[in-house]
Amino acid sequence: MPAAGGGEIATPQDTDITVFDKVMSINARGSLLVTKYAAREMIRQGRGGAIVNVSSQAGLVALAGHISYGSSKAALDNITRVSALELGQYNIRVNSVNPTV
Repeated sequence: MPAAGGGEIATPQDTDITVFDKVMSINARGSLLVTKYAAREMIRQGRGGAIVNVSSQAGLVALAGHISYGSSKAALDNITRVSALELGQYNIRVNSVNPTV
């Protein structure tokens, strides 16, 4: 099954690690890269601002078959929290929304 931002429906023991890595790269790494480069520019401009990440309820609660997706969104939630802590001194708010189906 090709990996997208959602990955595959699989148990931990059956998950394809290549799919897991791709989902983590898209959902967690990709968002971190956006935060990294956006924050640099926002700090340079000195006007503050806001970064909003799109996470998921799957990052907050366990959903059967969603090991890759849920893990990537949990990582994104932590990226959001740490970024908020670190960037607040520059008047940059970092939040996430966690919708569900």
